[in-house]
Amino acid sequence: MDIQVKVEGIGQVIAKEDSSLLDLSKEIYKDKYKKYLGARIDNQIYNLYKKVEDGMEIRYLDNRDVDGYRIYTKTISAIFIMACKELYPEAQVNIEHFIGPGLYVKLHRPYSLRFKQLQEIEKKMWEIIRADYEIERTVFSKEEAIEIFEKYGYQDKVRLFRTIAKKEVSIYTIGSHVDSFHGYLAPSTGYIDEFRLKYYYPGALILFPSKKNNYDINNFVEQK
Repeated sequence: MDIQVKVEGIGQVIAKEDSSLLDLSKEIYKDKYKKYLGARIDNQIYNLYKKVEDGMEIRYLDNRDVDGYRIYTKTISAIFIMACKELYPEAQVNIEHFIGPGLYVKLHRPYSLRFKQLQEIEKKMWEIIRADYEIERTVFSKEEAIEIFEKYGYQDKVRLFRTIAKKEVSIYTIGSHVDSFHGYLAPSTGYIDEFRLKYYYPGALILFPSKKNNYDINNFVEQK
């Protein structure tokens, strides 16, 4: 059975009843579907695994939308953490804050970032992106999440979840890597198509297209 939905910028679209927002985006946008990271429906943000429903009014979100930008930021952060954990399993990875258009990141004991390490991390990130790993989101109870992160040795996550009042936690799985993020990530690592790492002592900046750099990652002005 087919259903009808309305997609902003496209109009009325016929979709299969059991299809997801991701399935629909592939039908509409063809080979450009990975430009769209999530969707807004009735002023709520959803990941693209949500099932479509008859009468839905859908706005697909790219990196130029504020919520699409947040999804892009979280996804590139997840890929950076995964790359660091694969290369330096004992390192504590911190995603800190923006400096201009760049997302500032650091490694802590027993590692600190050096230029050579940054090159290794960037290479590993591109390997993860090109592998196009599916990013799976699963909701666990807080107690289950603590057990999972204890198993992986993520003591910072264990301490965090023991102090928060939330009863449920969203855990993302990317290949053999697990992590938790507030909000949504893209459906797979292949949705990230442009970035570079810039050494910024004592850490680094992840540069990617955004309104802050006029969507040009080479447009970076040193902060003073």
